[in-house]
Amino acid sequence: MSRGDTVAARQCHAEGLDSAMQLFFLMKREYAPYYKWTFRRLEEIDDSEFAPLIKELAEANLNGDMWDLGYDATFLNVNDPIVRLSERIASRIVAMMRDNNLTDRRTPYLENYVDDLLKEVAFSCALE
Repeated sequence: MSRGDTVAARQCHAEGLDSAMQLFFLMKREYAPYYKWTFRRLEEIDDSEFAPLIKELAEANLNGDMWDLGYDATFLNVNDPIVRLSERIASRIVAMMRDNNLTDRRTPYLENYVDDLLKEVAFSCALE
């Protein structure tokens, strides 16, 4: 949004929604259904207030006025409701990872977990 690329922003919005729901199903150890039914099933099995956050994010509108500050890769624009919702969803995903004994950290920046999770999967596969 800071670059004015609303098409890329909307793509990120959609990809983020899908990825968050897929991660939810992974944490619940349940296959995600066909994409059109994913949210409906998520609502049925959610016991953590995750579904309302997903719905709120899906309904959020892009607002370029929130991004007049210019581009800065280190800046987390918490003035944008989409960013705030995304951070809350990421924090909930991290909590689910802690509940599944996949991490003991709390930072909502999910990329930080990739290497640790891949190592855990590789270790688990090697044991089998």
